[in-house]
Amino acid sequence: AARASHIQGATKFHALVNKTGKIVALEFMRGQLVFYRPSRDAVLQWHYKPRSLNGEPLDFVTDIVTHYTLSP
Repeated sequence: AARASHIQGATKFHALVNKTGKIVALEFMRGQLVFYRPSRDAVLQWHYKPRSLNGEPLDFVTDIVTHYTLSP
């Protein structure tokens, strides 16, 4: 639908990543709604390298931006 309408753009999410590197909460911040579902589905498959502080695993938050551009 986006391609047929010549829509390009980006989505931004705010994510909470747990101690094992899995996204456990994902909040849509902005972007074209046509890209919401494919972006969300893709991002929820991502796995981050666990973070630690002084050797202790920790949860962390991050912003995720996906970009959609039309190819010629």
